[in-house]
Amino acid sequence: MNKDIITATDDDCDYLTARLEEHTQAATSLSNKVYEYFTPCIKENGEVVACIWGEVHFKTVLYIDILWVKEGHRNKGYGAILMKDVEEKAIATGCTLSVVDTYSFQAPGFYEKLGYTVFGTIDDCPVKGHGDFYMSKVLNSAEYANKNSPTEFELIEASEEDTAVMDYGIIDFNKSQIPFTQSPNTVWFDMCIKEGDEMVAGISSKSSCWKIFYLVDLWVKEEYRNKGYATALIRDVEKQAKDFGCEIAILETFNPAMRKLSEKLGYIVYGELENYPQGHMRYYMTKKL
Repeated sequence: MNKDIITATDDDCDYLTARLEEHTQAATSLSNKVYEYFTPCIKENGEVVACIWGEVHFKTVLYIDILWVKEGHRNKGYGAILMKDVEEKAIATGCTLSVVDTYSFQAPGFYEKLGYTVFGTIDDCPVKGHGDFYMSKVLNSAEYANKNSPTEFELIEASEEDTAVMDYGIIDFNKSQIPFTQSPNTVWFDMCIKEGDEMVAGISSKSSCWKIFYLVDLWVKEEYRNKGYATALIRDVEKQAKDFGCEIAILETFNPAMRKLSEKLGYIVYGELENYPQGHMRYYMTKKL
C-alpha cells in the first residue's frame, strides 16, 4: 500500500457513511440508520429523575444506549418501568431482540433481573478489576400480555433539555465510580485514502473517556480491496489512538471478511450475537493496543 493516508474532512466522512449504507442495504436489504428513538422519562415536581434512550437498529433490534436514575430516586422501580415502556414500544415496531452494554459498576445485575443474559465480556475494562458486559434479550409480546403498567407514574417524552440532564447525570455517576482518564468529549480519528479527488478507502474511529478506542466504520471501494488499504487505515488510527493514550480497541461487525481481517491484526472475538441484523451473526471483537 503506497498511497498516502490523510485526515478525512466532514464531506469525506459523509461520503464514507453513504458508501457503508449502500453496502449494508446490499447485504441485508436494511438500512444502517437508526429507525426510531424512544426517550421516555419520569419527572417529579417538574424535575427529571429518571430517563432512558433506546434506539431501533435494522428494524428488529432495540439498543439501550443510556438508562439513568437520579441518586435518591434509585431502588424505586423507575428503571424497570422505563425499560418495560421502551421494550413494549420496540415490540410494537417489530423488534425481536434487545441489546445493552453495561459496565460491572453500572447495572448488569439489574438487567439480569429483567431477563437479559451476557453474551460477551471484556475483562479489565474500562480499568483493571472491572468488566464490560454485553447483554441481550429476546423480546416477546407474550411477556407483557395482561400486565398493566403502573398508573402512579406518568411517563412523558423527554425534551432535548431532559436528555441533556440524563447525559450529564450518567457522566457524573460514571466519574464517581471510575475517574475519567480522558475528557468525556469524544475524540475522532477519521482518515482516508484518495485517488485524485476521489476517496477510495476510509475509516472512522473514536476514543472514549477511559482509554478505550472504538473502530466505528471502515470502507474500501471494491476495485481497491485486497491491496492492503484496510490494514493500513486500521494500523494508522490504532497508532493515533495509542499515542493519545488508548489501551483497548473495540469493534463490531457482521461482515465475515472484516472479522477475518481483524483477527489477522490481533483482534479476538469476545462475543457473538445472532440476528443483529436479522439473518446475520454480529461479531464483537477487541484488542489490547
